[in-house]
Amino acid sequence: MKKFTLLFILFFPVLIAYSQKYVGPRDLVPGTFTDERDHKTYRSITIGGKVWMAENLNYAVGIGSWCYSLNVLNKMTGKPSEGCDEYGRLYTWETAQKVCPDGWHLPSDEEWNALIQAFGGEPVVKQKTKVDKYLDFNAQLGGFRNGFGVFRGIDATGFYWSSSESEDGGSYRRFDKEAFVLWYHAGKDYGFSVRCVKDY
Repeated sequence: MKKFTLLFILFFPVLIAYSQKYVGPRDLVPGTFTDERDHKTYRSITIGGKVWMAENLNYAVGIGSWCYSLNVLNKMTGKPSEGCDEYGRLYTWETAQKVCPDGWHLPSDEEWNALIQAFGGEPVVKQKTKVDKYLDFNAQLGGFRNGFGVFRGIDATGFYWSSSESEDGGSYRRFDKEAFVLWYHAGKDYGFSVRCVKDY
């Protein structure tokens, strides 16, 4: 609890500072790109001079990646789910380091912080914002898979790996419906979503 409180105290002033530099619709540039490995096309968005994926990566690599349990989704919604097609895949930290297409990479803590700065602390996690959804970063709440293989958090939280790490594990960013952005670490065997950033 003390560790969480310390992280929040350290991170909260940063969010306040970032809120002074809100990026408006004219600063966001939409686009698309195709992953040549499986020919899937993704929406992208240029934010603060960086080109980000605007959808969760959905590239199957076998070991170290999963679709959120369809049985869980079907019980929750009462109808068949498209699973990975809707939320993208969940990856371990090690797999996430190398899963982005050629010319793209997993964002570092510094790049995630720059993204939050570009949005000025605005609730980028919400599916509908003041900006048209096509122009939005569109954080998808794809839940996670824990180290025991249990899936949780679908439609409530979105967990995104960072390329950064510490003694406590891999670094990640968590978004939720209240637009709270948390920086923390998790075991590298957890399954989280991936967004890639274009190389420069």
